[in-house]
Amino acid sequence: MALLFQHYKIIQRLIHILSALVFIISCACIFWLYQHGYLTNQEKIQALIGQDKVWGAIFFTIFQMMQVVVPIVPASLTMMLAVMTFHPVVGVLTSCIGIIIGTMILFLLTRWYGKRFCLLFIKESTLKKYEDLIARHKSFTVVFTICMLLPFAPADLLVMLAALSNMPFKTFSKIIVCCKPISIIGHILLLFYGGEWIIHTI
Repeated sequence: MALLFQHYKIIQRLIHILSALVFIISCACIFWLYQHGYLTNQEKIQALIGQDKVWGAIFFTIFQMMQVVVPIVPASLTMMLAVMTFHPVVGVLTSCIGIIIGTMILFLLTRWYGKRFCLLFIKESTLKKYEDLIARHKSFTVVFTICMLLPFAPADLLVMLAALSNMPFKTFSKIIVCCKPISIIGHILLLFYGGEWIIHTI
């Protein structure tokens, strides 16, 4: 990590560019999957990704964990693919386990390396804006808990803010374990039912 900070500005710029490129590619992939019927036919998406359910579930769990620590691939895409590839319960579990572990790793990395680590992934102006917003509230813990229950809250950013605050890791872990599964399930339901509504509307 010390070597990483020696070339801080270069790595920061590369991560920002890579994040933008992967986001564009992910959107293109979603469009391609929809155009070829993979998002409306569970058997086709299962055949595309593979039939080995055990290793597939392990892969998705690890991938969900990694995308929290290095937020490049949109979590919505991996959640949707996990649920469609496996049994819905297995898909939700892989997302919950991976995201909870990844969130805890992100908290610890931010606590160890501070704002310089945060700024590898987000703009300084964005971080400052949320820091000012949080500073206006008397209890950041209450705000953080509510946000962790919401499906589309900026979770990674809020986790970094929690790590920069004086919130104990034990308190943070309890909130994540209790709230994250609720927000993940809500996220998945909104993706599927919202997506179906958009498809039928179009």
